[in-house]
Amino acid sequence: MIRLFLFSILVTLSFHSFATEQIDDIFTIGFKGKTYPITERPLSQKFDNATIRLILEPDFCTASWRGYKARWQLLDGKLMLNSMQKNPCERKFNPVSSGDFFGTQEYPIHADWFTGKITLMVGEKSYRHENGVQIGYDQDVFIFNFQNGELISKGMEAVKYRYEKRFLESKDVH
Repeated sequence: MIRLFLFSILVTLSFHSFATEQIDDIFTIGFKGKTYPITERPLSQKFDNATIRLILEPDFCTASWRGYKARWQLLDGKLMLNSMQKNPCERKFNPVSSGDFFGTQEYPIHADWFTGKITLMVGEKSYRHENGVQIGYDQDVFIFNFQNGELISKGMEAVKYRYEKRFLESKDVH
């Protein structure tokens, strides 16, 4: 019985979970500056997923469970929402009206609700190995820290990402 239990645990843990990479929001620095993909979701601090889905009534695709893609910009020390696109998986551009979320405000909208950081992956990944096994990577990132949509600090950091280790210890059962 114990062997059957251990076998079922081993089989369960051996399956890998593969997920579709999500479409990122876009972050631009300055006027006509360089654009970067970002994984942070500033809009989620103002609206929860249920509210966003109710407003957009999006057709979902596996690459965009949120149902939108937002374009952000750092301009004059402020985080601005420049535009939103409904269902970014479609071939045609389907803009979201600023009025759908912000009443009479027009784009660009100061993201004064956002407090947090936006991270730009600017350096190459340097993969790390231990005993011949890849255990993670190091990467330089540029971080912008915001409070109520105002830039309060920025700078480079070295991020050390390590993969989660999972071990199944087998015990001799006699």
